[in-house]
Amino acid sequence: MTGLGNRLPKEQLDACQTSADLMYSGTLALGCAAYREAQRHACHCNGRTITKKEMEEVEREEEL
Repeated sequence: MTGLGNRLPKEQLDACQTSADLMYSGTLALGCAAYREAQRHACHCNGRTITKKEMEEVEREEEL
């Protein structure tokens, strides 16, 4: 919150920090699955979207 601390009262700054922490936690907890699903939908093989099982196989191969 560099810079805001000089312009906002402490109460507003604390509220802003709390909101930022909540958004970060939500993204960390829920964002991964949504990101992976979006990647699967964006991946086309031979003109079709790959299945969830196919995507999991690709991910396993990348881990090796």
